[in-house]
Amino acid sequence: MATCETQETAALRARTRRFVEEHLIPYEYEYVRNEVVDETPYVLGPDEHCFYDPKGAAPPDVYTGWVEAAKRDGLGGLDVPREYGGQGIGFAQKMAVIEELGRTPIWFRLPPDAPNLHWLIESANDDQRERYLLPLARGEKSSWINLTEEAAGSDVAGIQTTAVKAEGGWVLNGSKKWVNGSDYVDFRLIMAVTDRDKGTRGGMTAFIVDRDTPGFEVVRRIPTITTALQEVEIKDMFLSDAQVLGEVGWGFAPLTNRLSVRRMEIVASSIGTTKRVLEMMIERAKIRKTFGHPLAERQTIRNWIADSWVKLYAVEQVLRDITERVDAGQRDFRLEAGAAKMLASEMVYEAIDRAMQLHGALGMSKDTPLELFWRWTRITRVAEGASEIQLDVTARELLKRG
Repeated sequence: MATCETQETAALRARTRRFVEEHLIPYEYEYVRNEVVDETPYVLGPDEHCFYDPKGAAPPDVYTGWVEAAKRDGLGGLDVPREYGGQGIGFAQKMAVIEELGRTPIWFRLPPDAPNLHWLIESANDDQRERYLLPLARGEKSSWINLTEEAAGSDVAGIQTTAVKAEGGWVLNGSKKWVNGSDYVDFRLIMAVTDRDKGTRGGMTAFIVDRDTPGFEVVRRIPTITTALQEVEIKDMFLSDAQVLGEVGWGFAPLTNRLSVRRMEIVASSIGTTKRVLEMMIERAKIRKTFGHPLAERQTIRNWIADSWVKLYAVEQVLRDITERVDAGQRDFRLEAGAAKMLASEMVYEAIDRAMQLHGALGMSKDTPLELFWRWTRITRVAEGASEIQLDVTARELLKRG
């Protein structure tokens, strides 16, 4: 894909690659050994702001150093519009950056969080623009989404959290589970049902919830195969009308656009990871011998390498097609993003599994990043819509279009 890039995109990709190789990859050995999950929710100090998980595998000072280094390398505010003080790069350029960051299993995101940024750009009113969008764009505030529930993951329309109209605002009740950032971000975007009968067509509303809002409680951190997600209880939480994001009842469409952006980030990251893994497979196949012959001479190994590259090449072309469409002005790319995410997450998982098999015991150890790569990519087959759901949604959309 890089051979078809503009000089500007290629230069941005090169800067990101240098950043990853100089700051993130050298820390991998220590990172994979720091994964200790504490189930106690983090308690923010009154003037504390976090753009990362303060209980994560990288200490706060290390993560802050990465953020500052990224800014010095010209990687700050990449897709923040110029009118908000950012660089205003295109979608294809941002995906090139995400791809390079995918070459390491270290969980690192360049602030601000792009999906929420674009959701606010699309839906925030003037007051919310000043209070939330601009501070987020400037890197002064952090945010995350609280969407998933016990019985509503890929099926977003199945959420049960309700918001009932009250004098001057809304009262929310419900719970969220398997969500991220709830105990350390400055504000969360929460989806609630405001009219059960209307469902996704006029009955779901998005709200902005500040940290320390009464009625919002992080019950616990839930250990997973990579990190800790949170379980949240929402009990009689009052929010003023000023906290409604967008139109009452019509929060579903902007949400699906947000999910499309995140799915494309998974696609780009999966490409970067697969390239790194392929490099490791090729290197290992050349030097590792069994019964007097290098693994590179084994037909099975050659097939693994070739098949992984063919699938990588195909997904790269899919990403290129979608980014060109988006940069040309296509706003609704839900169908394409869902299909691409399914292809990419299955591709990278298979490639890593093969790489671990090729490396043998070494591939199962923490002496390589493979086992952490494997755990992260296993999540992508479920997160932002499981592969099976993507197939079903794609089929329904195609049948509807005829």
